[in-house]
Amino acid sequence: MTDKELSYDETIELLNQLAGQSLSLWNVPSDSKARLINVSENATYLVEAPDGFKSILRIHRENYHTRHAIGWEHAWSRALNEEGGVITPGILPGRDGSTIQTKSIEGLPSERHLVMFEFVEGEEPDQEGDLAPSFEDLGEIAARTHNHSISWTRPGNFERFSWDLDAVFGSNPTWCD
Repeated sequence: MTDKELSYDETIELLNQLAGQSLSLWNVPSDSKARLINVSENATYLVEAPDGFKSILRIHRENYHTRHAIGWEHAWSRALNEEGGVITPGILPGRDGSTIQTKSIEGLPSERHLVMFEFVEGEEPDQEGDLAPSFEDLGEIAARTHNHSISWTRPGNFERFSWDLDAVFGSNPTWCD
């Protein structure tokens, strides 16, 4: 069985259960709650506690990225922050010290990889206001990311998808069903 055999609502309900049950894998306040804030490639949750604690929980898509590939995403994110001039949220290790947790629950067809990120305050730009400064900032960040990706030396065992023409629009695209 795969997620495709579950309805969207069934999948979301099971992911919500997984999010709640997985919080004990990290050193978060015991009264923390996870609230779904976005579903795209992954399911993203805002984790909050009454004492003001906030973090972001990502539940990775079924059978998409390997644990190894997720680890390389973390390495590049840290390198962008440390070397590339791009502020990236920190990754919170689990109680076992690993930044990638794996958990399954009854009803979900396979285990999922989970990652907890530091919460970064921010706000959406006002769509009625002048968006030019926001897009200038975005362009600067994109340029720093691009420059870093060109100069960063990837280790020999680096594993991530390539987003070339075939991967996006080919007969067997990476990102869609």
